[in-house]
Amino acid sequence: MIHFGRTFFAALVYATLFALLGACGDSGTDKELDSPYTEKRTLAGFVQKGPFSKGSKISIQELEATTLLPVGNVSEGGVLNDEGTYSLEFSEFESPYALLTAVGTYRDELTGEKSKATVTLNALVDLTARKSANVNLLTHLEYLRVLYLVREEGLTVAEAKMQAEREVLRAFGISGDFALAEDLNIYSNGDGNAALLAISVIMLGGLEKDGGSGLPFGLATKNDDGEENSKLAERITDFAEDLEKDGLWKNGRTAANMADWAVEQGLNGKFDTFRTQVVSYIDSFWWKIYGFDACDSTLDGAAWLNDNPYSANRGVYFICKNGKWIPERRGDDSKDSTDVKDSAGVADTVQVKDTTSVKDTTGVTDTTVVKDTTENKDTVSFDYGKLVDARDGQAYHTIKIGIQNWMADDLNYGESSEYYWDDAKEACPAGWHLPSMEEWNELFRSVGGLEASDFERFGMTLIPPGQLKTHFWTSSFYYNSIEEKLSYYMIFQKTGVSMARTLGSTMHLSVRCV
Repeated sequence: MIHFGRTFFAALVYATLFALLGACGDSGTDKELDSPYTEKRTLAGFVQKGPFSKGSKISIQELEATTLLPVGNVSEGGVLNDEGTYSLEFSEFESPYALLTAVGTYRDELTGEKSKATVTLNALVDLTARKSANVNLLTHLEYLRVLYLVREEGLTVAEAKMQAEREVLRAFGISGDFALAEDLNIYSNGDGNAALLAISVIMLGGLEKDGGSGLPFGLATKNDDGEENSKLAERITDFAEDLEKDGLWKNGRTAANMADWAVEQGLNGKFDTFRTQVVSYIDSFWWKIYGFDACDSTLDGAAWLNDNPYSANRGVYFICKNGKWIPERRGDDSKDSTDVKDSAGVADTVQVKDTTSVKDTTGVTDTTVVKDTTENKDTVSFDYGKLVDARDGQAYHTIKIGIQNWMADDLNYGESSEYYWDDAKEACPAGWHLPSMEEWNELFRSVGGLEASDFERFGMTLIPPGQLKTHFWTSSFYYNSIEEKLSYYMIFQKTGVSMARTLGSTMHLSVRCV
């Protein structure tokens, strides 16, 4: 696997670049001209998705200072080596602004293999006091947005470039005050350079799921002119055009494909050779797409549900452990499932969170709500009914909320209204069952919140009068590192819901059937 950002290689590449600048920087004339930009000049730098291949094409085109429309001559050249280095000579520029355009193949950041199809990258640069400029994915993704901000909203080029760069970074869940995009380099250290490499890697993810040919990355398709094109080129274009007018990336399906891919690659160790900050930015991206906060010490041990509707990992809980969100694969006795081992303790309490809620600062066992529950009561269908248990004649109120039918009362069958987990699994009447964690979360989404009052609006009382909290079994479980089967249960308080797990034989808990 290729290792980007290593000190020796970066030094070697920069030595090459400085040699080019030294050799080409003398214009050979002392003649005074009307504009400082009309003398013969040299611009050098790097072209990078991964580094562009030797022989890839690059050109520089003058842009009119007010409209940023192309004017004047075009100077062309080629990439000099497989590290993406270029050097261009140009003259007769009246404006300080120029468009750099590079077309070619590149080296994949993960595999080190040369791409089979070409990619085009643009960079809008201010040539004032500048001898070097890089062309990369960030310069390209911001380009159309910069033009729009200058032409339609009246920003200066400097203002537009700063805003557009922040907006591109924000789309990937990255924040920070970095250098201009044309000054960033995937070979170099520093947060901005790490962000550039992270974005370059992320954009490779899940290409086979974007539609079209369905071919994986590197397999070329043909456009109407018979020329090779790539899924990556299509994705880059779609992103830039989506961002152009409002600074927002709105393709949720593509974002989810990329996030799912990043999760899988991370679990498989594909990012292990990258710098720590690069991996951190990749993680921040998929956390954002899944709706997760940063996994820090305040959330250590928390379990949050991925409820992104486009994600292949929808319905999977992720546990915050040591600064990482780790997918937890649980079993569920209500359906076929796969168990995996984990190192959690016997009575490990974690926060439950879905996309109707946000993290609360009071601690692990409380959650606040985003959605307005009054609105949900008006928009979510619900209906009341009655159930008579044929086994003992016990009558229960029921309520249909959204697509689910729930008992509005605690189960009271047999000698007790509280059960060990093994008994709880078999306790519900025919046609009813012990709900899984996913079914509880569907209920939370339907009522629009996690506070006791949210359920009471629908006539569903969960906490008995005079009590501060109550507990209900779920059918979900998993095995810890010593082969103990830990069962999940929900803890309802007046202000929110938390989740815990324990040995099913250690606690008697209530049951609500669904």
